[in-house]
Amino acid sequence: ERDIFNGELLVEGRPLSTIDVIVGFNGGLLEGRAFNAKQEPVSNALVLLAPDGPSPIRSDRFRSVATDESGNFEIRGIAPGNYTVYAWEDADPGSWFNPAFMRLYETSGQPIRIGDAQRLSLDVRVIPVP
Repeated sequence: ERDIFNGELLVEGRPLSTIDVIVGFNGGLLEGRAFNAKQEPVSNALVLLAPDGPSPIRSDRFRSVATDESGNFEIRGIAPGNYTVYAWEDADPGSWFNPAFMRLYETSGQPIRIGDAQRLSLDVRVIPVP
């Protein structure tokens, strides 16, 4: 009777009942293009899909990809929920786990909602290198 998607499961001793693990195969898909301030596509930009709400325990809720030579990106198998999409011209992988880094860009992301098996297309503006 408990969803542990953003939490953890701690079992001490013998469980009093069965534990059902439900795995879904109908994740969402986010695709789009990354553009700079001149509306030009940006290749090799880092696009991040960050879950909304309190910082999750599981780092796999964060998804990142690099754009191709035309600025296109695609993220598959997204669990339904609320997210914010960021795109950087250049950022160190994993820097989004640093709260101080993310505070610098908290107004630069685009909030989105991904539904069950939803396909969403989105153009994102790339945050330039300071």
